[in-house]
Amino acid sequence: MLENRFKEWGNNPSKLEEVFRTDEKAFKKDFYEYIDGVEETDLIRYWRARLEYKKLKSVVKKPIPHQVISTLIICVILYLLTKIPDIIGVPDKSFFFEKNLALIIISGLLLVVFHKNRSKILPVALTGLFMAGCVVYINTIPELMTESVSHLLKLHLPFLLWFVWCFSYEDFSLTDIDTRNKFIRNNGNIAIISIVTCLGLFALAGLSIALFSLIQIDIEEFMEENIFMWIVVSSPIIAFVITENYPNIAGKIATIMVRVFSPITLTTLLIYLALLPFSTHNLYENRGSLLVFNLSLFLVLAIMAFGLLDTEGLKSRFYKYIYLFLGIVAFVINVVALSAIFYRVNEYGLSPNRLAVLGSNLVVSVHLAMLILALHKYKRNKCEQEFVSRTVGLYLPVYAIWLMLVLSMFPILF
Repeated sequence: MLENRFKEWGNNPSKLEEVFRTDEKAFKKDFYEYIDGVEETDLIRYWRARLEYKKLKSVVKKPIPHQVISTLIICVILYLLTKIPDIIGVPDKSFFFEKNLALIIISGLLLVVFHKNRSKILPVALTGLFMAGCVVYINTIPELMTESVSHLLKLHLPFLLWFVWCFSYEDFSLTDIDTRNKFIRNNGNIAIISIVTCLGLFALAGLSIALFSLIQIDIEEFMEENIFMWIVVSSPIIAFVITENYPNIAGKIATIMVRVFSPITLTTLLIYLALLPFSTHNLYENRGSLLVFNLSLFLVLAIMAFGLLDTEGLKSRFYKYIYLFLGIVAFVINVVALSAIFYRVNEYGLSPNRLAVLGSNLVVSVHLAMLILALHKYKRNKCEQEFVSRTVGLYLPVYAIWLMLVLSMFPILF
């Protein structure tokens, strides 16, 4: 009985922890039977707080007025930013948003972070200067480059801005891996909720257009000019606020999807790799095939990252093997992709696109190797689960450094 355990191991926390981890449900049942009618001690208060923590967290919080107001203000600011093409008379709005959409969205997300963290003036000012520099950079430098370099700069800048958002989220502490991992984990939920929010608001806008058309009022042009782009830029802000304030509601979405899709992804990739040698399609000559290969690589890396941050799922022996084999398959894909890139460089010479893809794949290959080794050690009980999770976020600055190299050196080299 637990009563005897508490009497015997009351001064041995590690032994009680071992019993708890062995059978959590039985421990809870015995604990609540034991404390009924027993004088409450510090030990009982500790275990009560620990066992009831999830219950306390699961209570849905009411929206705080200042959070709602600040979110609405930020969304209004983003709306005004989407009207810049009309204000300055940009003839091609699509060209403007192609370069500046990520800047507008990340600016809104940064404002949410600064408000939430009550950030100090200096880091906020420095981030503001950096964002202003990015605005000048993306609207001037690509126009001076060749088309291929211009496309690469426009492609890489949004990812660098994502890292700025990430580091601001952890209050610019490059050593706070746990907060960084929380940020990565939340990004899956933010992406899903953003899509759902965006689709819901577009459906509401479409319904409004249809309803007003019934009374001979045409609001379609007004919606296109004022609402549609605002929905696109505001949806991530709303999703971020929901994820931060209601983690127990939003936090399960990405986790469930990763658990469902990781075995399916592994099965699909294994079948593909098995059939690849029998295909007449030449991966080394076809640029489109190489692109698909790399996209599948980054998809697997993303699934692995979210999966390895799922502490409950990673305890399962099944998912340990799923993520380990996913990592190995991704590494094989990466080796094949690298061989194809080196072949194309040898045959056709070095180009901006080939150098960018080559660098990205080399950076990813090191991270994959680290994740595979960490998973292998964890599977053999040679490290704690925390070591595996920290390996995900620990490498993130390397990606940021590579992006900065592309954005700073490619305009000079090419």
